[in-house]
Amino acid sequence: MTKFIISHKIKDKVLQTQKVFANDIISCQERDLLGVLCLVYTDKELFIGTGYYNFLSKIIIRLISNQIISTPKLTFDFFYERLENAWHRKTSLAYQNTFRLIYDENDLLPGLIVDKYQDSLVMQISTLGMEEHKEIITQALVKLFNPLCIYNRSDIDIRTKEGLPLISECLYGQPRREIIEENGLKLIVDYQLSNKTGYYLDQQANHQKVQKYALNRDCLDLFCNEGGFALNLAQGGAKSILAVDIAENALNLLKENIKLNRLTNIQTLQGDCFTILKDYKKQGYAFDLIVLDPPSMSHSFDKINEAIKGYIALNKYALELLNAGGILVSCSCTGHLSLNSFINVLKEASLLAHAKTNILEVAIQGADHGALLTNDFGIYLKTIILQKII
Repeated sequence: MTKFIISHKIKDKVLQTQKVFANDIISCQERDLLGVLCLVYTDKELFIGTGYYNFLSKIIIRLISNQIISTPKLTFDFFYERLENAWHRKTSLAYQNTFRLIYDENDLLPGLIVDKYQDSLVMQISTLGMEEHKEIITQALVKLFNPLCIYNRSDIDIRTKEGLPLISECLYGQPRREIIEENGLKLIVDYQLSNKTGYYLDQQANHQKVQKYALNRDCLDLFCNEGGFALNLAQGGAKSILAVDIAENALNLLKENIKLNRLTNIQTLQGDCFTILKDYKKQGYAFDLIVLDPPSMSHSFDKINEAIKGYIALNKYALELLNAGGILVSCSCTGHLSLNSFINVLKEASLLAHAKTNILEVAIQGADHGALLTNDFGIYLKTIILQKII
């Protein structure tokens, strides 16, 4: 079995991050096939853990157990136990039919995401080590949940860094649209066509927060995707909502959800949100509540300064369109941007917009997306609700 040696000096860092990078490795013994298990020791012969490795990735090893596992691959029982434990943890948090079951290393299965939508499970695999166990993971999920479908939405760019192709495939049963319930609304989830695994489950609690600010307000929901915020604003009694996104498929599904919930106060518009903000400012538009929920602006530290500039500009334009007393719901899912840094972004945007603002609420991703305390980038989603005073 492959054995890796790292410096004893970095053992605490490795134990915290559960990752070994190329420059962490002193030596490697009995090198096996990529994606199989390996043992990690320090140069003082201290056992660190069992992981799986891939020399094609910058992260050479991802630890998966603090016990010695002598087999080249993980067993069915291993995955069944971890999946079942995760299920019990999430249901103890009052989640029932729709939630994130597995969130990567935060649920002790690095490289794996599993979302549950009623009778369907949607899997996403980002690492070679998990890809090597795809069939056995599927078998364990079938035994645990007896779902009608398990679908694999592993069509994410990060897989190329692991030497893996982008894949979207059905692993079990027949693909189907699911109808989930959120805060009194019924929402169609089309996990074959929608972004990521089908729906932004991490925002469910934040969708509910906006309802209490919605009553009788004219609202603008930018980067609305399939309308999680727009639909909840309508549920909260908004006077009007304009939902904007560049993706036609997302807006089409939002229109279906509008009809499904018999709502009459939502209009949709396809277009670039930055451009629309600038145009609306020139045309003298104003709103009582604006939601900004853009996709991640940076997936690495290399581009974080560029992302910060983008967030400042976006929030400045939004604040300029807000009436006095208006509400700004500003979100960032850029993991490399800390909560404090995002607050500083909003400070700068307020200054540039000549606006005085109060922070009303600060929130992160939902509890089913809980992050290990040792994961520096675990709190990736920040949602801050501001009120513009003047």
